[in-house]
Amino acid sequence: MKKIIIAAYILLCICLTGCGGTNQKDYGENYNQEQDAQNFSMIRNAAATENGFYVLQYQYVYFIDKKSKKAVPLCGKPNCKHKDNSCNAHFTHPENIQAYAGNLYVVAGGSEELTCSLYRISLDGSQREELKVLFRYDSGDSGCSLDFTIHRGYGYMAVNWMQKDREKKTQTLYQILLDSSDEKKEVAQVTGYVPLIHVNETRGNHIYFTTSCYLDKDGTEEELLNYEWNILEGSSKKLNIPKGEALLAVRGERYFCYQDGKGLRSYDENGKNEKKLFEWQYEICSVCRDEKYIYFDNEPCADSVSERRIMVVDYDGNVICERKNMTENSPEIIWSDSKQVLLQNIEKETYQILNLKEISTLK
Repeated sequence: MKKIIIAAYILLCICLTGCGGTNQKDYGENYNQEQDAQNFSMIRNAAATENGFYVLQYQYVYFIDKKSKKAVPLCGKPNCKHKDNSCNAHFTHPENIQAYAGNLYVVAGGSEELTCSLYRISLDGSQREELKVLFRYDSGDSGCSLDFTIHRGYGYMAVNWMQKDREKKTQTLYQILLDSSDEKKEVAQVTGYVPLIHVNETRGNHIYFTTSCYLDKDGTEEELLNYEWNILEGSSKKLNIPKGEALLAVRGERYFCYQDGKGLRSYDENGKNEKKLFEWQYEICSVCRDEKYIYFDNEPCADSVSERRIMVVDYDGNVICERKNMTENSPEIIWSDSKQVLLQNIEKETYQILNLKEISTLK
């Protein structure tokens, strides 16, 4: 087995593409609401503006007004019945929604067969355009898990293909323009068995991402590495995070990592001075974060509704609020800004807007 792993190491190549200087504008390292990504969930199924929330619900984009708390299809067409693809709110298999620079961006099925496209739609739903094809589906694979994030004028995209046959492949993280141009630039590549790239955090002038792949075809050894890409210099560096831990967030000079069944840890920039912040025993769960708090939800692995738990902790590991013994129809948190939370009940297609500490009152 050691010979197999050594051979796989020879075949394995993790390449970080240094592109030299860029024309990227420097907005500083502090959070810039107009230019920075809204970091909460990596699946990005909700976005927020001053007046309300935008969410994906099956084939439609819905707007939820913060005052009335009513959800309506995001369509500005007069007399539209919101029943088919003529509606501005309708998208084919929408996967991702983000609010950026006064518009919404949606990733969904393209007008061309077997394509996935980037759309731009106005905040009132009156204007909509298909900007470009992001990728075409590969008949040799069974599907993909898209990672797409908008930050400081660019989109960052990795199309993580689900392979029918386990063969050595290359995965690429691209930087793309938010217009109709097909121009894109390679940020990083990983080559191996079942290669994956995920953008974990966008903060200031840096993109933080994780690469992973198996070192052998049998999948007995996995390599997981964390990187920081400087958007001004166009260069990357590997982070000194302990083996097997995926980066969740960066705050100050601390790297925050999460491992299934082990909980939340933080390290200094040298991967030292470990702090065990919060123990979370569940092997599979949803973990999201905003500027102040981290949100744990064990729904994916709860054996019964009585075991369902939501826990909110700060970056020092202090428990802010929690909810235990939830019911079958208890909602999920899909967005938060450290003050208000947006919850979705998928089965009932309903939403709630609560103050953070009201989570403990959930039924």
